[in-house]
Amino acid sequence: MRSPGCLARKQLPCAPPKSVLLAGRVILPAREQRREDGAVFLEVHNAPPAFAELRGRTVWLRISEGSLALEWFRHETRNVVFSQDPDSAGDRRLHPDRLNGWDRVSPLESTKTD
Repeated sequence: MRSPGCLARKQLPCAPPKSVLLAGRVILPAREQRREDGAVFLEVHNAPPAFAELRGRTVWLRISEGSLALEWFRHETRNVVFSQDPDSAGDRRLHPDRLNGWDRVSPLESTKTD
């Protein structure tokens, strides 16, 4: 069962309940598309037969309110501001430049770095 608010707002549908496994590509929303719940887009490549209509569609992916991970998710949501040029920092980590200056970046948003 999908959240009734997802379709009522005439936006992209929400992903199915947390017990459904989907596979796909995470897409970082543009700054003006961001949502307060830290959701990202998921381009669905594979879904179980009961949700076959989602294959090839793009849906919102978010942590559900009843999730055990919600407290961690909220704790790990933070502002992103680079204090120096990341390339000069001497490390080899990926630095998601697109997130620089964003407030309240969720763990879902930070998983997409290109």
